[in-house]
Amino acid sequence: MNGRGGEGWSIYVGGDHDQLNFLIYAACAFGLIEGDSGIDRVQPIPLGLKEGDSAISQAWPDPVVRLDEDRLRLLREQWRHVWDRLLRSKADTLFTSEFARAYAYLDPPLFDRIEQPELRECFRQAWPGFIRWWSMPAGGYAVLTSWEEKPDLRRYVERFEREAGRWIRPFRLRVDLVYAGVQEPLLVADNYFVMAPDRRYFWNEDWWLRLFRERY
Repeated sequence: MNGRGGEGWSIYVGGDHDQLNFLIYAACAFGLIEGDSGIDRVQPIPLGLKEGDSAISQAWPDPVVRLDEDRLRLLREQWRHVWDRLLRSKADTLFTSEFARAYAYLDPPLFDRIEQPELRECFRQAWPGFIRWWSMPAGGYAVLTSWEEKPDLRRYVERFEREAGRWIRPFRLRVDLVYAGVQEPLLVADNYFVMAPDRRYFWNEDWWLRLFRERY
């Protein structure tokens, strides 16, 4: 979404639809998310389904695959390295022609670019289940794309400008949506957030207005 005011502003809300979401899915399948990581092990319930529906258990990785303690510790370290590296790569190339490189990092379904063989094998095992869940009529892809235009960001900016008595300062912001797992918006860089469509933030006009006041 773009608007003109001063030199202009733009906010892109979308999805790293087959990368960040897959990493969270795979981490849930193998129990790789730790409590202090800023990521929660959350079982999302697709729209139109109720908890306990067989479609959910078939599509989302529950129960967790059980691993021995040493292997679990190793895979958690490897997963966190890949998660951080992907975010860093996206942040470093944001709004440049090099941004597409970040999307080639995982390289599914074989994941040959993942250097750690243990994690690579986990990813290969998790990928078919992720695609089934992702492709459900009310699954990850359908829901995320339907949410991308939900916040009326242009109206939020206009309200900010009325209340501040000035144009909002020029800025470019990218927000990548993940279906579940992120407790609070993750500020990866000054112009890049990762967040879930949580009503406390994504659909909260006051949260966006606070963001504008603090930054723009």
